[in-house]
Amino acid sequence: MGWKPVPQKETPRASLGANRKEKPMSSENETWESVKKNYLGQVEAALKSANFSRTHDILEDVGGHLEQKFAELSESERTWENFQKIITEMGPASDYVELLGEKAVIGGGEKGIWGRFAVNAAMSILIIAAIIVMVQVVDWLAAPYYGKRVAVGEPNKPGEFAVSTFKTLQGRYVDKIKYPFVDDPDVIGRWVTVDYVNGPDEFSPGQKRWPWDLWLKGITFYKGGTTNWAWQWTKGLLIQPYSKTASRYRIKTIDGQQYMFFEWKSGDYTILHRKPEYYVLKKEAGNSAEKSDATLPPAQVDANGNFIVETSTNEQDRFVDRLNYPFINDAQVIGKWISVDFVQKPEDFTAGEQHWPGDLYLKNLYFFEGGTTGGPWTWTKGLVLHPGDNTAARYTIKTIDGQQYMFFEWKSGDYVIRHRKPEYYVLKSADSHKKSKTDKHDQDVVDGITAARGWLAIIDNGDYGKSWDEAADFLKGAVKKADLEKSFEAVRKPLGAVKSREANSAMYTKAVPGAPDGQYVVIQFKTVFENKEEAVETVTPMLDNDGKWRVSGYYIK
Repeated sequence: MGWKPVPQKETPRASLGANRKEKPMSSENETWESVKKNYLGQVEAALKSANFSRTHDILEDVGGHLEQKFAELSESERTWENFQKIITEMGPASDYVELLGEKAVIGGGEKGIWGRFAVNAAMSILIIAAIIVMVQVVDWLAAPYYGKRVAVGEPNKPGEFAVSTFKTLQGRYVDKIKYPFVDDPDVIGRWVTVDYVNGPDEFSPGQKRWPWDLWLKGITFYKGGTTNWAWQWTKGLLIQPYSKTASRYRIKTIDGQQYMFFEWKSGDYTILHRKPEYYVLKKEAGNSAEKSDATLPPAQVDANGNFIVETSTNEQDRFVDRLNYPFINDAQVIGKWISVDFVQKPEDFTAGEQHWPGDLYLKNLYFFEGGTTGGPWTWTKGLVLHPGDNTAARYTIKTIDGQQYMFFEWKSGDYVIRHRKPEYYVLKSADSHKKSKTDKHDQDVVDGITAARGWLAIIDNGDYGKSWDEAADFLKGAVKKADLEKSFEAVRKPLGAVKSREANSAMYTKAVPGAPDGQYVVIQFKTVFENKEEAVETVTPMLDNDGKWRVSGYYIK
């Protein structure tokens, strides 16, 4: 196996540490070996945390690609800064787990949520060594760790999203699956399957070409981008996060009837690399965007003001919960929660005693402001929502012996498929006065995220000079105010307004390369800009000399 180099585009970059001296080194080879070893160690840790079966092969490939990039440098180019540039271009170590497709999934959950958290942040520390602002094109940046980009399926038509497909090191096809949501009123409603064909041109209304039963019976599209299946949708695409496929749908009117031609990306596509075939679905009569069982009424609340969870059963006899709930803030839930038990019902829990005899699969949960978490869930007051599994799980917070505990409904396959009553994870707040020494910096993480969001808001408003005024003393000493303003004018301003920004990872640390020892929080945000639909912002607040958290480094790709 080997890596195919991808042509790299020159991108604007501006230093936030222009006066930083190059790191002294005894020899360029010795320094390079240290950098390479550190990165490979992070990749290995990420793969092992997800029980990846081919860790050795992947490490060999990554190591080979690193050596190839090193060999392309001339003697004069073999500097610490250029070594860090190679690591940055390789991407966060955790992405190998996410993109190569070997996630351990148990009971509908996702393993290693916080294992990914730590590795993302560790990679960010390397990035801070250069303390740079840089914008890069996502598709070509992704190619080295996805593998070779391939051309599959029909080309996009004007106005359609372009679907990028890559071949992983395991030989699987994976699609780009992150797209902004664009509404499509024509698709909302119930669609019933009528045929399965090699291509849309083969379909004739009233004549079924497929001789057997149709596995897919139908799809219901809900407003806002969800379905009654695990797919999410945006205009023209059905997205499956777990198989990493983005399938086109196209609607045609034939003899006065609306039909949908839906690319079917099964294992024949992802594993055997066959061209997708098509399910043909017909829209149910009278099931329009204005009059449809998909047009949900407002969410209902009970006498205590809690959302009522509405559950239905789909064609595969799976439980499907309503996911369309407005966001309501809940200040007491924000922060880190550590799993301490798993019980049949909340009354079974006794503080200080673990009823569950084995290891707890869910280790912890992190709730961020605005409704995001450290995992696949989103939240609103009283509910944790999983778009992929179509579940809305209740959480309840109780104070027992002065300690806050959360009782979180666990809606795994036992609930979705077997229709069993959910049991409960019990989690303890890490932000309580009784938190352990291990978790004593969790409040620092929350404070760091708050500081980072405040500083980013200043940049979003275009007040680049004020961002320097509000930055940490360390950043001010590394770059002049005028230089910072020029950097943001050249790099940040062209991206346009922020459409969405979600905290994806955060880690407390006392040391980052190229900076003095102190207290830092390395944070990664997944951001959608007006002119760039996928970006990762890495922000590093530090506890400044006056005891306040201020940003000391910023990086964007």
